Amino acid sequence: MKKLLYFLSIFIIKFSTSFAQDTIPNSDFEYWASGGSVDEPVNWGTVNNFQIQVNNCVTKTTTSGDFYSGSAGVVLTTVTYDCPKCTTLKSWPIAGTAVCGGLIYTDYPFIRGGFPYTKRPTDLNGYCKYLPQPIPNGGGKLDQSDIQVYLFKYDFVKHKRDTIAFGRLFPSNSTFAPFSVNLTYNPKFSVNPDTAQIILASSNGQAEMPAGSKFYVDGLFFDFTLGVESLTANNFNLKQNFPNPFNGNTIFQFNCVASEKVNFEICDMLGRQVYTNKINAESGLNTINFSSKLCAGTYFYSLSNGKNKVSKKMVVTD
Repeated sequence: MKKLLYFLSIFIIKFSTSFAQDTIPNSDFEYWASGGSVDEPVNWGTVNNFQIQVNNCVTKTTTSGDFYSGSAGVVLTTVTYDCPKCTTLKSWPIAGTAVCGGLIYTDYPFIRGGFPYTKRPTDLNGYCKYLPQPIPNGGGKLDQSDIQVYLFKYDFVKHKRDTIAFGRLFPSNSTFAPFSVNLTYNPKFSVNPDTAQIILASSNGQAEMPAGSKFYVDGLFFDFTLGVESLTANNFNLKQNFPNPFNGNTIFQFNCVASEKVNFEICDMLGRQVYTNKINAESGLNTINFSSKLCAGTYFYSLSNGKNKVSKKMVVTD
């Protein structure tokens, strides 16, 4: 059996784009920087390096249907790396892998770092699609995508990072649809984290990985289904609906920098639009009193002004 190589050395990106505290940097993969043979997503460390960039391990996609919103997304592809200098193993499967705000190394721990984050979300949400290949000698079993989320807190006394929360998901939908990675909190720690780490991979590394598996991701955001968020003035943003979960009626609130037309929509977990409304919003706080005729289940609601789009998750009960 071929020896698996899940992570390879990192090509470090230099970038000037700044991102706000407690947000996922470049969460919609709109920002890319020149990294040699291919562009690299700003603030994401990837497995791309000089030897394998030509195989397009982690690349930008602007093809319609290969990203969810905006003008671009990311596609992670499992490739075969042929090593001309190796005397025994001539090739390895390489999973297209990217880590937000972190770096990837050849030695353990392979993935390090992350981005500053101090809140306690319930889920990581986003949109994706996966086109897997059959696993070699797997009896027809298909490859698996992989999303991992960690929240850390550094212990200055013990000089180590404690894992505050963790979540993992293996999406398998072949067309763009919402996903939600539930975060499980360690009951030993009641403190807020200081760092978040999001890892995306085109193969999960638990079996011999087939070349050609493609994982498309876009529009990442943290959700606070069980909490209540405040709106930030001078920003286009959307508050978690209240109450949530709900049955019958709920309230949505959002903030606009100036008076403008916005589009409010609700989609089910398969990405199908079930409600839409164009609103002449005012500058400052706006409120939507919503009377639900939706079936029980989980939904994503979004607000867009043509330049920005904000999404959150809600639950309708019987």
